[in-house]
Amino acid sequence: MTEASLFFAGEGRCELGSFSGHPAYQAPGEPGVLEALIRRHIQATGWRIAGAVEWKNIRKLNPKNKASPEARNVLGAVLDARESACAALVFSRDTDGDELRAIAIQDGIAMAESLFPEVKIVGGVARQKLEAWLLALLKVRRTESMTSPEKELELKGVPLKSVRKMVEVVELSGAPADDARSLIEWLERASRFIPPLCAATGVESQ
Repeated sequence: MTEASLFFAGEGRCELGSFSGHPAYQAPGEPGVLEALIRRHIQATGWRIAGAVEWKNIRKLNPKNKASPEARNVLGAVLDARESACAALVFSRDTDGDELRAIAIQDGIAMAESLFPEVKIVGGVARQKLEAWLLALLKVRRTESMTSPEKELELKGVPLKSVRKMVEVVELSGAPADDARSLIEWLERASRFIPPLCAATGVESQ
C-alpha cells in the first residue's frame, strides 16, 4: 500500500533524528521529535519521511526577493519538498525569543501556500524552543515564556539534547498544557493535513 511522502526540516538531530545531516546518511531508525509528535498525536501509519534538511542547510533563494531570510528558508524547504515529490513539508523553527523571526516564518508559510498550494505545510515556530514543547507535554504551564526550558527539562530527567529521552516524552504524552499555543497550533495544522493525505493513499487515520 502506498504511503504519503513527507519532507521534514528542522534545526538538527532533536527535530529530525536519523534524518538529520547529509542526505547520503539519512535513514529511518532513530525518530526525532517531529516524527514522534505526528505518530503519537496525529497518525501512526500511512506515511513516511522521504527526505529532510537541516535549517542551516536549506538552499538560499535569490536575495533580491523582498522576503526576509527566514521566510525565504520556508520557501526553500517547500521547494525541496516539491522536488522530492512530497505531499507535505513538516518543520519547526525555534524562536529563541525573537518574535520578528516568528512573524517571518508565518509570512513564509503564507507565501509558500500561495505559490505552491500542492505542498501542504505542517510547520510553525516553537516558543521559545523545542524543549518548551516537551515541557508542555509533561503538563508544565507557562513554558512559552521560559528563556531556558532545557534546564527545566533536565530537572525532569531529560538530559540536554538526548534525542531518545526527548522522543520518550512524546511517546508517553497526552494532550499538552492548554497554554502551549505554538505546539497546539502546530498539532492542529498536522491534524488538518496529514490524515487526509494518508486517506488519499487508501490508509485510514489511526
